[in-house]
Amino acid sequence: MSIRPSILPSSLWGEPLWDYSVRVYGHKEVENIVLGLQDEYHANVDIILWCCWMDAEDICLSKEALDDVLITIDTVSQATLLKLREVRRYLKEAGSFTQVQAKVISKQLVNAELMVEKVLIHRLQDLTRRFAEVMEDREDPLSLTYYLDFLMIPDARQIAHLIRVASRGAQRTPIT
Repeated sequence: MSIRPSILPSSLWGEPLWDYSVRVYGHKEVENIVLGLQDEYHANVDIILWCCWMDAEDICLSKEALDDVLITIDTVSQATLLKLREVRRYLKEAGSFTQVQAKVISKQLVNAELMVEKVLIHRLQDLTRRFAEVMEDREDPLSLTYYLDFLMIPDARQIAHLIRVASRGAQRTPIT
């Protein structure tokens, strides 16, 4: 993710979700862990980053919010991002284009992926704003561990802890 940070911060949280996602995903350790979960268990990177962001922002939503997120975000992600990635993989393997042509097309596909990611992240933030009013749950909130457990990922609690620690290592730099 290399698109510049959002300009308008929300008064509901200290850091917009997109800015947080770009910063945290840019931390190599986080990137490696979440891409591994994506490849091995079909975990959604945006939802993982969203869960980490909610933890960092002390946003406590009901676990029921995950159902809406899976329908709204994960379904669209599978229909768009996964298809774009498949095309990009095909380009590398097919040999139908020259190396230069394949690189140009691949770069455009990566840009399209980033645009879809950004739209989905903004949708997540909008959903969070809506959910914060009607689905707050401070007793047993939705968490990264819950999402990874939902995906039946072995050692979900331990992996969630590793991601949280790594995401905290991605220090926020003040805008000057």
